[in-house]
Amino acid sequence: MNRINDILNNKNSIFNQDYKNNYINLLNYLSNKTILIFGAGGSIGSQVVLELIKYNPRKLILADINENTVVELIRDIRNQNINSNIEIEICITDICNKELEIIFKTNKVDITLNFSALKHVRSEDHILSLKRIFDVNIFGTLNLIKLSIKYKVNSFFSVSTDKASYPVNFMGASKRIMEKLMHNYSNKIKISSARFANVYMSDGSLFDGIKNRIKKNQTISGPSDVKRFFITS
Repeated sequence: MNRINDILNNKNSIFNQDYKNNYINLLNYLSNKTILIFGAGGSIGSQVVLELIKYNPRKLILADINENTVVELIRDIRNQNINSNIEIEICITDICNKELEIIFKTNKVDITLNFSALKHVRSEDHILSLKRIFDVNIFGTLNLIKLSIKYKVNSFFSVSTDKASYPVNFMGASKRIMEKLMHNYSNKIKISSARFANVYMSDGSLFDGIKNRIKKNQTISGPSDVKRFFITS
């Protein structure tokens, strides 16, 4: 595990040159903007926030249902001495909350980023969990899109999954439906999505589970009939 961490923590990312080549474009796109990030405290959302700060946005609105992860993200920002001139607002709420409009009413949001998702296939075992998957992955995303259009947000992004390619479970199917709904609104707002595969050490990932089993001195187990490929965050 330590050897894997050494490799994946290497700062010589294959994307470093792309960052350099597109720095001015990114700076022009993000600088002095108000950006709403849903799922800001999650594995992917928190990393995106730390990257966004490098491009001097005017304000970041960090929205998440999990209070603890957002507070931890704020601690990371403070301890890394990152640009302190950026206004940061915390909003602890659910993406399915019908009162989300208050965020848009009280801010002139320029960019909406959605990293909220229910991603575990095993959650499908219970009908209430299944309903929650569809509520978050489909209707929550649709709610954000409609509000972004209503309040003239410049662009909208929502994370998807590789499991949406050829869905064999409800989680993948819900994201596939989400993608199709997003496409239907692409003539009203600049809209985009990206399919993420398994992110190494993300919350609930296989490697994160192994780390927790070791920490708790428990038995390590994993599926033997599944081949998995991981990307770093």
